[in-house]
Amino acid sequence: MAFTGIPAPPETYKEGVLLFSRYAFVCAEEKLLRGDKRMSRWDFDWLKMIVEKKCQPNVVLLVYSFSNAHKSYQECQLCRESGFRADFSRQSVSYHWQNHHGHTGDCAVKIVPIVSVIDTTSNLAVVIDGKIVCLPNIYNLDLKKGDKVSLHKNLPIEKVDE
Repeated sequence: MAFTGIPAPPETYKEGVLLFSRYAFVCAEEKLLRGDKRMSRWDFDWLKMIVEKKCQPNVVLLVYSFSNAHKSYQECQLCRESGFRADFSRQSVSYHWQNHHGHTGDCAVKIVPIVSVIDTTSNLAVVIDGKIVCLPNIYNLDLKKGDKVSLHKNLPIEKVDE
């Protein structure tokens, strides 16, 4: 897919679009490796650069590349009942991925767990199902012991307030 620029969303939504790209990107390499027509090498490299450098993602590329996740986000009845619209605000993106991500297709992960950080000295240490697990902090989240973090495919995506 060729890059197609669109106007940046309002300032309040930029964080939400970036957050959506973080949650979705952890499925990008899998899509590329299985030959998904919606994830070319160029798309993958572009998305990787966006999430690594915290650049403003192109919404058209996100919607195209992660169509199942986007469709699930748009159709989220729980989000609508809670007063959230699929407007890419940080609040609605976070709510959707943590409470209603169970779509099939792109990755089919049913649950986005929230775990407590117990150490940040090297990798991020968290407790998952009673076991201490070390995870890479790929998005360089500013975390400290006791913080809560959401995981997608066992990668920390965002710091959350519970």
